[in-house]
Amino acid sequence: MSRLAEHLGRARRVVFFTGAGASTEPPTSLPDFRSSTGLWKNRTLMQTLTRGTFFEDPEGFWLAFRDVFLPWKSVPPNRVHRAPARLAALGKQVGVVTQNIDGLDLRCATGYPVHELHGHLRTAACPECGTRVSTDRCETGLPTCECGAVLKPDVVLFDDPLDFEGVFLPARDLIGKADFLVVVGTSLAVAPANLLVLERRGMPMAMLNRDPTPYDEMAAVVERRPAGAVLDEALSALESG
Repeated sequence: MSRLAEHLGRARRVVFFTGAGASTEPPTSLPDFRSSTGLWKNRTLMQTLTRGTFFEDPEGFWLAFRDVFLPWKSVPPNRVHRAPARLAALGKQVGVVTQNIDGLDLRCATGYPVHELHGHLRTAACPECGTRVSTDRCETGLPTCECGAVLKPDVVLFDDPLDFEGVFLPARDLIGKADFLVVVGTSLAVAPANLLVLERRGMPMAMLNRDPTPYDEMAAVVERRPAGAVLDEALSALESG
């Protein structure tokens, strides 16, 4: 039995903390953001998807946002997204904290909590009156509210604050109650989301990431192989008894 399987087997409360790398694996196969081939290598795109651009040039913002992100709503989940549900079926208390906006962790959830730190692609909201609609209504043209304001996607853009009361603090509370943390597909480079993990120094942790991170020494288990395969092996061992 692998070290990951041993830790998962002993733990009662397990939280998965996921980043973009969790959704790069097939069949999801989305791009990440900060690798050598990530989306943010396109500086123009990075500068367009900001809070400032949304308010100053909403047409340019929506043209870029729609082209890059709305197709993500239809991608399938992979073994990483399904892993928490498999663990929950074994009787463990499970939760997910994700930096991803693709919604796949929530789609695979079986009743356990999922905290989406950076928002999601399901809805857009009016910054003036608060009306919220499905992003299905944002697939063409400039999406506007009945009050006339341009709708803003419910994701955290550059220069946007996190929802501390509604998302960040509940995520911190969830992680604080865990006795094992599985970090998947993130180098923990993005603040303040990374503080949720870094504040828990000393808690048993697995780091499943393609590249080394500055925090590997904190982890009891470090794996560079595809996280879906690593999790599948560990969960299959537990499921077989």
